[in-house]
Amino acid sequence: MPCVSPTRSFWLLLLSLTLLGCGRGHELPTAPVTGKILVDGRPVAKGQVIFAPEGGRAATGILQPDGTFTLSTYRPNDGAVLGKHTVTVISAEPVEGAAEGIDAEMRWLVPRRYSDPGTSGLTFEVTPGGPNRAVLELTTRPTQ
Repeated sequence: MPCVSPTRSFWLLLLSLTLLGCGRGHELPTAPVTGKILVDGRPVAKGQVIFAPEGGRAATGILQPDGTFTLSTYRPNDGAVLGKHTVTVISAEPVEGAAEGIDAEMRWLVPRRYSDPGTSGLTFEVTPGGPNRAVLELTTRPTQ
């Protein structure tokens, strides 16, 4: 049985989330969502945030240098599907001097637990009336 590295799993997860629900035939209502990701009070300057609803297509946003993001589901900046979402944050970079490519060793810029929907502990409710501003404060302290 082939072994899948954590880095390869990361990219496969990212690809599958990006491809989920392609096509416009079954679009659910969305509302604009903006926000900011902080870790120990400091902005997370790069990475991606994913809002996965209980039903429907996930929304993604690219983190800007100041930690801000704008979500997109079906089209750029259209927001996220209405309702409760599990939130994950993926922020990592290759370790300097390590092998390159899909098997590159990664240094996590936020604790890795936030990249897994089962362990992130982050949720957000997207409402039709808004404003939907998600300021998510992450911590490097271990969870209890």
